[in-house]
Amino acid sequence: MGSHEQPEVYVRTPCPACGGMLLPTPLAEALASALGIADAGLAALRAVVTEVSRSQVAPAPEQEPPPPSDEVFDQLTAAERRVLVPLVQGLSNRDISVRLGVSERTVKNHVRSIFLKLGASSRTEVAHLTYLAVGHGPVPDGRHR
Repeated sequence: MGSHEQPEVYVRTPCPACGGMLLPTPLAEALASALGIADAGLAALRAVVTEVSRSQVAPAPEQEPPPPSDEVFDQLTAAERRVLVPLVQGLSNRDISVRLGVSERTVKNHVRSIFLKLGASSRTEVAHLTYLAVGHGPVPDGRHR
């Protein structure tokens, strides 16, 4: 740059959509415009997703449903009650079979039967229902209190 040449001065334009400053070029202006449109679209999309999410969520029940009645637990066979104890302790079917000295397939059948009789859909739900039914105490021998 010679002594008589003036330096080229660019006035930077703030870009709220990208959080920075842009030089005033056609490409930068197009980019700022596209980012602004995309940002507005994302805000609209967020609002729609939030509304749809809220409409799809079931309201929380006023109170927790009661645990299965004593009669439901009484429907469990002695073998199912023996499986119930290690089941609610978190053991796998394989570990239960080793502990009880029965086949893993037998344990699987008992677990399925326990699910059906208690109306449970997971091992966690079986543990929770058992916990509620026994008065929040341990289940040392597979019988409820």
